[in-house]
Amino acid sequence: MALWLVPFVGLALWSFCRFCCRAFFLRLRLPPSPPLVEVLKFLAGYDKREAHLTYTSWGQRCGQLFSFALPDRRVVVVNSEDAARALLDPHSRKTSERSSLAQGSTSVQVDDARDIQRKLINDEFNDSAVTTYRPMILRKVKQLVLNLLDSPEHYHEHGHTMASSVLMSALYGYDIAGPDDPLVRIMEQSAAQAQAMPGKTAGSSLMLSSLPFLQRLKHWFVQILSDDEEPVKSFDAMDAPLRFVKQRMEKGFYPRSLVSESLTKVDKNGYGDQIIKEAAASAFATATGTITAAYRTFLLAMTLSPESQKRAMSEIDAFMNSTDKLPTIEERESLPYVSAILRETLRWHPTRPLGTPQVATEDNVYGDILVPKGSTIIPNHWAMSRDTEVYPNPEHFQPERFLNSVGELSDANEDDSPLAFGWGERSCPGRHLAGEVLWTAIAMTLANFAVGQRSVVGFEPHWTKGPISSPLPFPCAIIPRADPDDIRQEMYSED
Repeated sequence: MALWLVPFVGLALWSFCRFCCRAFFLRLRLPPSPPLVEVLKFLAGYDKREAHLTYTSWGQRCGQLFSFALPDRRVVVVNSEDAARALLDPHSRKTSERSSLAQGSTSVQVDDARDIQRKLINDEFNDSAVTTYRPMILRKVKQLVLNLLDSPEHYHEHGHTMASSVLMSALYGYDIAGPDDPLVRIMEQSAAQAQAMPGKTAGSSLMLSSLPFLQRLKHWFVQILSDDEEPVKSFDAMDAPLRFVKQRMEKGFYPRSLVSESLTKVDKNGYGDQIIKEAAASAFATATGTITAAYRTFLLAMTLSPESQKRAMSEIDAFMNSTDKLPTIEERESLPYVSAILRETLRWHPTRPLGTPQVATEDNVYGDILVPKGSTIIPNHWAMSRDTEVYPNPEHFQPERFLNSVGELSDANEDDSPLAFGWGERSCPGRHLAGEVLWTAIAMTLANFAVGQRSVVGFEPHWTKGPISSPLPFPCAIIPRADPDDIRQEMYSED
């Protein structure tokens, strides 16, 4: 064992004994733990796997709920949807996002202002308010179709441009100039630097996060790990779009957006610019990556699952023949298989393999297991998506798993996927916006294109590492299903 680990092992053992004593007096047991040697290897950086894969492997031996000790906290990993719903949904008021945990998937540093930011986002993008943005979403998705027509080989970039365009419009009322928009570039660089791990592996990053004095080195690590010669200052990324909105508002002509709506309520609600710009910047960083990754995953799934694609096209064609119009989100109930494809896309390869860490603000109990106050709770979306009892043949892309015997969604009232957006009051406040963007993009893509493999047989997909998991570029042929000029005319038409 490396000598530098000795004092940390001592602290971890002390933490473990403290929690064991509490569990004993409450006549409960702590979640089972993986072998200490494996935990130490993980924390020391010898385990090179992504954290969600390590947690999944441990869960197969320890159960759907397990834990291990850090010097300053206990980490509880939730590996099943049932456990997540039982622990997080009814106890959402007993958990908080106040965690400095950096576990290879995300780093969360929040305070009381976070609740205000969540409320701002939820008020503007809840299931009823988000309908205001449907015309804008449709315009942006139509531009995606045009981009795919012009340069289908750049599909990887087009999905990202679509996501950035929607978010900049919804958050700031800003129409991007193209894939290299300077304002978008500044915001993306800032987000990438904020998410940079202060360690070379998920485990070493986790250990560093548990030592407060090492947190002061985070900015140094970011500069070392960054490919940019000059790190982008976070206040530049937040202030520039805020100034843009304020200038438009002063002129009296501005589209609706999260920032403009929030600014009109500043005096009434008593929060300032800092809350608003942090909420918008956080939403951009989170939602852009999630939407981009999910759309790329959809294209990969269609490339590998031609039968699913054919069934979706048949459903869309029947709808278009009977209504003489393109599928839009208003007709979602008429296209259940398209909705099932979205759900299966988010299940098949979760865009965020690990959910947002939460801290137990009180002792929580699951069965006879104690989740002690102060524990950091991590939902392992990847392990949940591979649960064979819930999802038979989990590696196969099967939208039918979300349909009942008559071809309707098995639960039409459920969100598209808790594996993508979380549970209860701590679920993503922008999930309705993201869901509508992705559904529209999927429906419009399949209405206008056939997605297939280029002349490469048996390729193996590869994925990015980090907080968001997205497929790396793969051989993909995107072929118009109608005359390109007719498709362009349809995209330019006003509905």
